Amino acid sequence: MKMKLFSNLLIWASCLLCVASLEERLLVSDTALQSEIQELRTKVSALESKVASLESKSTSSPVVFMSQLSQTLVNPANGHIVAFDTVITNVGHAYSSVTGVFRAPVDGNYMFSMIGTVKPEPGDHSLHLLLKRNGNTIGYIFLDSNHDYYLKRTEVAAVSLTSGDEVFVQVDAVHGTHSLVGCCFHTHFSGFLIR
Repeated sequence: MKMKLFSNLLIWASCLLCVASLEERLLVSDTALQSEIQELRTKVSALESKVASLESKSTSSPVVFMSQLSQTLVNPANGHIVAFDTVITNVGHAYSSVTGVFRAPVDGNYMFSMIGTVKPEPGDHSLHLLLKRNGNTIGYIFLDSNHDYYLKRTEVAAVSLTSGDEVFVQVDAVHGTHSLVGCCFHTHFSGFLIR
């Protein structure tokens, strides 16, 4: 009977050691699992932020404008920024008809066009228009020495802009008598966000 009791005691002690060993392994395993769960939570949070950022970009408001000269600009000075004062459309309100400046509301790729028309003038004359981004030329048109007909020219430019960059049309290389024709879509400036 003592032997049986001793044998049962050994079995019980052995089971107790097994349980303690299992508990220890579970605690170690639990710590590893907790660490892995935390790492996965961090990754999920980072992915949610990226998705939110992409969603906000894809659903951001469109940006598009078009504005024309309301009246003919007679002998504009070299360096004059042309204010296209009759706004046809200005979705996103990035163009100012007072200053003639488009200010990019968001980073992205944009397309701009400028159309200039001059009426026939006698004698030697020239008028150039520069399309500028932050003061640097990104396009130009020249409207020179037309004596018999209205001359209409167009320039288109695609550029990458950072929020706050400015794009405008500036008069350059003026010589003689010249008039930039206003009204009726003869001279206008437009642009839009491509993305």
